[in-house]
Amino acid sequence: MKSLIAPVKNVKAFAVAGQALLDRSVNTPGIGVAFGRAGDGKSRTVSWWATRTEASYVRAMAAWRTPGPMLQAICLELGIAPRARHAETHKMIAEMLARGERPKPLVFDEADYLVKHPELLDTLRDIHDLSGAPLVLIGMQHFVSKLLSLRDQEQFVSRISQVVEFKPLDREDAGTLLKYIADVEVADDLIDRLHGEANGSARLLVVALEQIESLAKRKGLKRVAHADAKHEKFTLDRRPDLLDRLGLRAAAGVA
Repeated sequence: MKSLIAPVKNVKAFAVAGQALLDRSVNTPGIGVAFGRAGDGKSRTVSWWATRTEASYVRAMAAWRTPGPMLQAICLELGIAPRARHAETHKMIAEMLARGERPKPLVFDEADYLVKHPELLDTLRDIHDLSGAPLVLIGMQHFVSKLLSLRDQEQFVSRISQVVEFKPLDREDAGTLLKYIADVEVADDLIDRLHGEANGSARLLVVALEQIESLAKRKGLKRVAHADAKHEKFTLDRRPDLLDRLGLRAAAGVA
């Protein structure tokens, strides 16, 4: 399997939004948000974009309650030591991000954790304002609605200039993904099956592809069709299988 980013619609949409953040005028706010279901490719896409743009990439943590640990994580990513006072650390981070021809983007994955503690968002807004650096927050499906529901966060929300929703892959995108990263040819009828079973999840399609490539290796196939894999159980929805093992299917009401 090739370690590539397939040009599916979600990737293209984020690339356009990311470029807009980079190219914006000095008077335009530069906060972007990306949201969607687990497995629809948010983190992988934004990580790819961060590498291309030399952005600093930080994963938010559930244990963060105050700005201190978050500032330390940003400093670690930037390769600098935090100062004793938060205000001094803010300033130092902003100066580092602002170096070069244009400010360096700052990306936060798992940003749902930040929404739980508005002081963290206030701190990021300060860094954004001081540095002029693009700030990208990545969250789950209801991330944006949670963000908009926060009181006293109008200042943060008003700085959001780009919003990208990562949607389940349609059939066309599923074919693009599998044909772009696969080391074997996956026939259209098998792509149809996988797309349906995976419910448009990019992550589950990649899991299935690994199994398909293993099957191709065992049978010496260069092309795998539905007929070749009709006895394969991909189990792309893991819940029924796991609940069966635990004896909990009936209690959970999963068909």
